[in-house]
Amino acid sequence: MKKAVFILLIIMLVSYITAIILVGIQIQNLDGLRSAIMVVPVSQTREIEISEEINSITLDSSIVDTINIYSTTEEKIKVEVYGECISIVSKDINVYVTDKKESLKIVIKETGLQRYLKFIIYTIDLTLDVYIPETYNKEIKIDADYDDIYIEDILLENLTIKGINEYDE
Repeated sequence: MKKAVFILLIIMLVSYITAIILVGIQIQNLDGLRSAIMVVPVSQTREIEISEEINSITLDSSIVDTINIYSTTEEKIKVEVYGECISIVSKDINVYVTDKKESLKIVIKETGLQRYLKFIIYTIDLTLDVYIPETYNKEIKIDADYDDIYIEDILLENLTIKGINEYDE
């Protein structure tokens, strides 16, 4: 038993020293460090049919930096997400739509492995543009996290903006 513990301690010590050496080499070799970080362009567009029964549109956009809501003469809702992300792993951004009878929810979020590795992913300069038909006048709810929000002249019965700031002190 003591021999096995001693061997495991030696293995851990060698592994620790090897890790320190490798990290030191990477810090000295900034080109190697830069190649590990990716700047990923993001560009997604969705068009969504809107029925007269829709009383509420919810935008869940906790990963974007800027939200722009515009009025349009088109009959569909158009959602565009664009910009760049910096990531150590590849970053995919998707637009998800949940269409219930009286409500529509549009969610912008990461997909795949990066959803679980948020501490090593840095989002920069992502913009969400939403084009709402000018005939829509019911309710828009925005769940935002650190976003700049611009809303063009749109007449609504109700507008709700909720911050999702998880770093409140």
